[in-house]
Amino acid sequence: MPIDTLPVRARPEALLRICTNTKNESISLEELSVRIPLEREDIEENVKYGSSLGFVNFDEQIELTERGLRLAYEDGISDDVGSLFIQGLRNYEEYRSLTETLAEKLGDISEIDQKEVIQVLRVDFGVNTEETELKSAINSYFLTLEAAGAGEYKLTRGGSPSRFVLREGITLGNIVSDDSDILDRAEEAERLVGTGFPAFSEYDSELEARCLPQFRLGLYQEAVTSATTVLEDRIRNEGGFDEGDHGQSLMAQAFDEDDGPLQLGVVDTEKQGFRFIYQGTSMAIRNPPHHRLLDDMDQAQARDILGFINLLLTFIENRN
Repeated sequence: MPIDTLPVRARPEALLRICTNTKNESISLEELSVRIPLEREDIEENVKYGSSLGFVNFDEQIELTERGLRLAYEDGISDDVGSLFIQGLRNYEEYRSLTETLAEKLGDISEIDQKEVIQVLRVDFGVNTEETELKSAINSYFLTLEAAGAGEYKLTRGGSPSRFVLREGITLGNIVSDDSDILDRAEEAERLVGTGFPAFSEYDSELEARCLPQFRLGLYQEAVTSATTVLEDRIRNEGGFDEGDHGQSLMAQAFDEDDGPLQLGVVDTEKQGFRFIYQGTSMAIRNPPHHRLLDDMDQAQARDILGFINLLLTFIENRN
């Protein structure tokens, strides 16, 4: 099974958006690219993902199957769609083969970690793909299992591998068996992915407008990157800086304890502390090396960072 048959950037939420923007129409990739705020290559990969799962027929035009039409009229990845993704997993030859092999190798375990899946792909399927791409493919697989109501995808921190925790009463074996009542006999997984904006009750309007569409599509890295851009743009505008001012040097000037136009706090140590917060945000999250932190970010992590950036925007708004 060559790794290029496994999707790397596919997400159930992106497939949902494709279905809701297609419904009873027959449309091209070009037209779909106009309707959905995703790169064309991401749309194409998610269309192929949907085709493999039996939601989409794709030749020169994109058309929904009966399964895709059912998904198209859902408001989100809700409790009602688990059976659709279970059927899809059983139809998708590569996912089914991987799940059957994991069940055979690991038995009736309660959770699977990324390293175990990597080992099976390398040893049993001869996959020699680069590690980062392989991990992304496994995370797409875990997200599909989650959409199927089979359990919960856990992206751990501190360098530990991501893992998938199976719902009580569900095994890897019966996910791909012909038992159609699997979800009726086990409680549906609680969905991490909702349709509402996460965290605080009220978000900065620009932050919401620029980040919410990406967040709803499951593009958590992109949502966080957009949020840091909103923060930097706001600081330039509020502080009277030029377009060429950016990064930690912009933060240092804007929040300088002596003459920074956006300085926060009363005493010098407090002002310095706020400067460090904004500089640190730019250095750790905004700058290019941030990809190690953001790669394969899950919803909870993205929500936390978006909430933090919203707080930084609120500090600026309320500084007077």
